Amino acid sequence: AAHAQQLNDLNAKPLFLYLPYQAVHVGNKPTSAHPEYGLDQAPAHYIEPYHAVTDAQRRNLSGMVAAMDEAAGNVTQSLKSHGLWDNTLFIFSTDVRYSQQIPPQP
Repeated sequence: AAHAQQLNDLNAKPLFLYLPYQAVHVGNKPTSAHPEYGLDQAPAHYIEPYHAVTDAQRRNLSGMVAAMDEAAGNVTQSLKSHGLWDNTLFIFSTDVRYSQQIPPQP
């Protein structure tokens, strides 16, 4: 996302920007080959605002969504500040489906 914000000298040129974010999902079950799978997958400062969420996986997932949302907002703001937003088609898509391992919380 940081590189996508560097949109210098594009005012008159067509632009195709493909920005594939890592899928937001609950952490994988740790294995001996990949013990890091059990670690939080969002930086702590994104997880902290969700401290009231009692389920650790749901809290981590919330932090990951917040981080991705901020990154998409940064790209949007950069397009606007470079005068490219008015002629932009912004498509945001994900393949993540609801995890049955984490029950919904009110």
